[in-house]
Amino acid sequence: WVDRNRDMGGVQFFDVRDHTGLLQVVVEPEGSGADVAKIAARLRQEYVVSVRGVLRARRDPNTKLPTGAVELLAHEVTVLNTVSRSLPFPVSEADSQNLKEPIKEDTRLKHRVLDLRRPAMAANLRMRHKMIRTIRRFLEDEHQFVEVETPILTRSTP
Repeated sequence: WVDRNRDMGGVQFFDVRDHTGLLQVVVEPEGSGADVAKIAARLRQEYVVSVRGVLRARRDPNTKLPTGAVELLAHEVTVLNTVSRSLPFPVSEADSQNLKEPIKEDTRLKHRVLDLRRPAMAANLRMRHKMIRTIRRFLEDEHQFVEVETPILTRSTP
């Protein structure tokens, strides 16, 4: 997902976010090409993109990010999905910090797919997965536990 997009007068930067964090992508006129620059200029927050390019060391490393020492020089950018209307709440962690009040829970639940993209919620989901996996492995390996799912049997409706 595109997290942020910046145009610095010919050189464009956009941050992509996935489950591992943020990575800065650079689009340079001479290194990326005119087609890539046109696509990058149209990118907005939460567009789903696929980017191919060359990973290189950043000239000015960002020590605040785990990936701040590198950037991706884009050679190909493909838009996989766009956002056609404004989002009900900010998904980006940077935008969420500027909120005057927290996002209402009913709004978050109504738009659960967007809520799970938020870094804090994604981290919670991954932590839950790791806990359940650890419990399941312990029961299976140490106690020969066999998980059996039984269907709920109810009377069919006429």
